[in-house]
Amino acid sequence: MKFTELLSTPQTQSDLYYADGKLISADNSGITYLVKDGVTFFSSFSIESDQKEDQLNTMIEAAKLTDCITAIRQSSISTEYLLNEERRKYLDLVNIQPSDVVLEIGASLGQHTRIIAQQCKHLEALEVVPQQATFNRLWCNESNLTNVNVSCGGNDGYLPYKTNSFDVLIINYVLEWCAGRSNTSPEDFHLQLLKECNRVIKPGGKIFISTKNRFNIRLLMGGIDEHVDFRFGNALPRKLMNYLSNKNEICKATSCEALGYLHSKNKFEQLMKNAGFSELQPFLLLPDAREPTVVETFDIAGLNRIKEQNYWKKSSKKELIFSLLPYIIQRNIAPSHVYIAKKHTDK
Repeated sequence: MKFTELLSTPQTQSDLYYADGKLISADNSGITYLVKDGVTFFSSFSIESDQKEDQLNTMIEAAKLTDCITAIRQSSISTEYLLNEERRKYLDLVNIQPSDVVLEIGASLGQHTRIIAQQCKHLEALEVVPQQATFNRLWCNESNLTNVNVSCGGNDGYLPYKTNSFDVLIINYVLEWCAGRSNTSPEDFHLQLLKECNRVIKPGGKIFISTKNRFNIRLLMGGIDEHVDFRFGNALPRKLMNYLSNKNEICKATSCEALGYLHSKNKFEQLMKNAGFSELQPFLLLPDAREPTVVETFDIAGLNRIKEQNYWKKSSKKELIFSLLPYIIQRNIAPSHVYIAKKHTDK
């Protein structure tokens, strides 16, 4: 598969062709995109702090001299987060087939890109941070993966892919961060991005999506929200959260009101339906979808299987409280929203 076959100009979906180190729009609009180190840059502006960029650039250079895992272990970026095998458990739910063409949004440094690529025919990996996309490409090359194309973009909520291109789309613990990459309202941005996800999936194709729950039990019990760096965070009324975040050092360097935007269960399900998805099947990942040790269907049968595994006996106080609540309440205060959904097709 040629690496330009699925790519197109964002918003207009015009064909692209490769020449002189660039992808050029075939519609004579003069639009071009740089291809560097095997990565197509639909967006290349800086969105990270100078410190984070320096860390990533140092890690890229170290990877070129040694290897990617060594570079990760030598860096100040979380080694456990990037190399933890448990974080891959969600892929068991996706059931990727060898014939599938897959899109991974928010591919980061490639910690899961390499695993997904081994399960499918072709993988497009999209990452918004230029340095992370570059490292991802290095890691895939190092792993001798020839069925992966890495691109940088998506910061505007538009995807650089042709309509009806993918059998499977994966967006794992990414959506909550996306609003911080745009000046539009978080809800509008999320809807736009999800509509784009729906557009690029083939009829009958599926999406795996996970994101944090605004009213998850940890925040409701006063836990610190990493997106705004204070207790309760997104669980607070929006105006109060925005007021407090504007007073907080973590948000002063950004134009957005908060660095992350979370939805309630009902709001998130409605957002998915408004974007064109149907047959939403919920899953429960514990302790959360970031680093799951338990992956189950989120229904009575799934909860019974978790109980049979004696998970609650060794769980945290918050999880134990969660286990004692009625199912209807559990559905609303779970740690994460995790769904597999189908692209809605008119019969």
